[in-house]
Amino acid sequence: MNKTVISLLAILAMIVMISCSESKESYVNDFSKFVEKVQKDCKSYTEADWQKADETYKDYIGPKYDKFSKELNTDELLTITKLKAQYITLHGSTYLKNSLDKAIQEGTKTMDAIIKDK
Repeated sequence: MNKTVISLLAILAMIVMISCSESKESYVNDFSKFVEKVQKDCKSYTEADWQKADETYKDYIGPKYDKFSKELNTDELLTITKLKAQYITLHGSTYLKNSLDKAIQEGTKTMDAIIKDK
């Protein structure tokens, strides 16, 4: 009975290890979820939030991509390309919006100071 229990535990442990290992499917799915989260939350991102997101993004397009790139089919490669473009667009548009907001605030302060001086 001990050998049977040990064998079953060994098989169970192998199944758990295999199911927990990262696959190309989980890579594409996780990258997609990451970009969706950024899209949902980016309007409230601080500089620190963007730095953390950039580190995660670099991991998805660097080491994780390198790990699975040879296994990805054409549709999956297209999905990864779209996710990269979405992230870059979100990051750029948020940066542009924040820069414009700052410029408007500074312009308003300048106009208020000019009006106050008159």
